[in-house]
Amino acid sequence: RLDNGNPKNFNEGGNSRKSMMRSVENSLKRLNTDYIDLLYLHMWDFMTPVEEVMAGLNDLVRSGKVLYVGFSDSPAWIISYAVGLAERYGWARPVATQTPYNFASRDPERAILPMAKEMGLTLTAWGLLSGGVLSGKYNNENESEEKRYETASDKGKLLAEKLGEISKRLDKSPAQIAINWVRQQQNVIPILGARTVAQIEDNLGVLSFELDDETVTELSQLNEFKAGFPLDFLTDDHVRGLIFGDSFKQIKT
Repeated sequence: RLDNGNPKNFNEGGNSRKSMMRSVENSLKRLNTDYIDLLYLHMWDFMTPVEEVMAGLNDLVRSGKVLYVGFSDSPAWIISYAVGLAERYGWARPVATQTPYNFASRDPERAILPMAKEMGLTLTAWGLLSGGVLSGKYNNENESEEKRYETASDKGKLLAEKLGEISKRLDKSPAQIAINWVRQQQNVIPILGARTVAQIEDNLGVLSFELDDETVTELSQLNEFKAGFPLDFLTDDHVRGLIFGDSFKQIKT
């Protein structure tokens, strides 16, 4: 991961070539290895040109210090442009993207997920429990009121409550239900964020079962997603009629 921690000066932060090379060299030393399997550009800085980033990543791949590259926490249009540059100039093509995603936070469905599918990128999801909110720990009445209400929104606590009801019905932990909702979305690989042995053992329990279609739909409907413009507009029956006339119904999608 291209991540410079807490930079002490301007040249130590951001996505510039200098910062990138420094970060990789330091990581190789700390990891005591000759190469990094997959290097993610951690977060887009809105300052470094995409061309500079992609040229730098390509040089790292060509040097053998990095095998594959990807983008984390970056806008879909940036990643799409980066893929286009790689294909145009024969540079190392991004193979993956990473984004926060769970049934309480479905924004990636607007652009990131469709882009990843179209571009053939592996999509890995973090924040599966929305910072612990979906586990229900912030619904605990034993917590101080200040801690409970500053950490989780009313919406988050309501979703955690509903998830808790479903977990009791299925006799599975809230974490397992939330993780499996992500795991069963198309083309998404969940990233586990456990901090204890008990948490990782509980998380890995998702491999022993799958949610049925009704439960997946039930969870999705707790926080229904609206894509907004332009997708909602372009998939409207009236607009499709303007585009295709009566022929759209004959098209297999």
